[in-house]
Order: sequence, then C-alpha cells, then structure tokens
Amino acid sequence: MFNAVNSAMEMFKDFMANQNEKRDKIPPQTNRQNNSESSRVNEFLKLSPQVFHGSIVDEDPLLWMEGVNKSLRVMKVFDDKAVELAAYQLRDVAGAWFEMWEKERDEDDGPPTWEEFEEAFMANFIPEEDMATKATQFEQLKQGNKSVQEYYMEFIRLAKHAPHMVKTEKAKIRRFVGGLAYHIKDTTLAAAVGMTTFSSVVGFAKHLEKDRQQRREEKEHNKKSRTTGRFNGTSSGGRRDSSNKESLAPA
Repeated sequence: MFNAVNSAMEMFKDFMANQNEKRDKIPPQTNRQNNSESSRVNEFLKLSPQVFHGSIVDEDPLLWMEGVNKSLRVMKVFDDKAVELAAYQLRDVAGAWFEMWEKERDEDDGPPTWEEFEEAFMANFIPEEDMATKATQFEQLKQGNKSVQEYYMEFIRLAKHAPHMVKTEKAKIRRFVGGLAYHIKDTTLAAAVGMTTFSSVVGFAKHLEKDRQQRREEKEHNKKSRTTGRFNGTSSGGRRDSSNKESLAPA
C-alpha cells in the first residue's frame, strides 16, 4: 500500500514538473496576444500621430487622416487593426462618434475595414459642400505657374475628393498629364503611352521640366557671354583707333 501511494506521488510530481516546463516554454495565447497588441500600440504612439477631437475649430480632419495613414504605412498595418490604432487618437466628440459608429454596425459585418472607417469619418467630419468644392477644384486643377512638384502635391491632396476620376492608374495618369503646362504636356503625353505607373509619369515630367530649365539657363548664359564679348571687342577696337590717330598726329 505504501509503495503504491509513494509511486503515485512520484508520478504526480513528474506530471506537475512537466506541465510547469511546458508552461515556461509556451506562454499562454492570451498573454501573447496582449503583448503583441501592446507592442503595436506603443509602436504606433512612438510615431506621434496627431490627436483629433472633432470639437476644435482649427482642426483639419483631412490632415489628421493623412498623418494617421502615414504612420500606419510605416508600420505596414492595413487590416482592421489599423482602425483600432486610429481610434486611440480620437478624443471628445470624435471619440464618442467612433463608439456610436461601432455600436451601430451589424454584428454580422465583422470588424470594420480601414476603407469603411475612412469613408464614415470623412462623411461625418467634413461637410458635404466642402467635399464638393474640393472635388471641383481637382477637376479644374492645372499646373499653371507651379512647378511639377508643386502641381503633383496639389494633385495628391485633392484627388481623394474625386475618387471617380482616379479609380485606375490609367485614369490617374490621364488626369495628371491633362493638367500639365503646355511646354511639357505633349512630350509627357507621348512618353506616358509606354508607362504603366503613375509614379513613372510624374518622375518623367519632373525630369523633363528640369532638363528644359537647364537648357534655358545655358541659353541665357551663352547669350550673355556673346553680348559681353561683343561689348569688349567694341571697346578694345575704339581704344585702338584712338591710339592710331595719336601716332599719326604730327610731332
């Protein structure tokens, strides 16, 4: 009897030791999840994304959205986790709106996607008339006296208000080239036929502009050099004539 009890105790000790060893090697799933989420949030906050209140007059919801988008791209977060991270930076009215928006969603919809959140956020915090105005600005956008870089930045800023015009790379390229200044538009349009990405077309337009600018500067420099050379030649010739006259004068 004693041997049986003793044997059972030893088996129990071995079992517990084995369980403890497994527990030390493999942390609980919930702990791993909590640590992962905490690490993700800390990484996001280290990028210093702006806080949005939704109740401050000078707040720019588009600027906030752009800043958050930039931080999420750095972290390479694009799924529903992106919505959770963005929600950390919503306060006051914006925070209350987010909670209501989440509750109003159907349970069958699943976690909200970033596209759904972005669309709902902009619809709630950007007046419809402002959206329409910016869409019109994009439709009428021209390079004018701006540099290609300045035109490109304005293009990107306004494009989000007219998504129907930039649904594909081809549509985006067509709209961008259509607004370029006449002196680089035709050449860029011809080159764009063999390009498939928007970034390639923008890069070509910038290079073309720089090349044209360098040629103009060289032309101006050469023109000034020729003008200066003729002036110096005339001045020297005038002095030589004067000297000759003096030498020919009777002593």
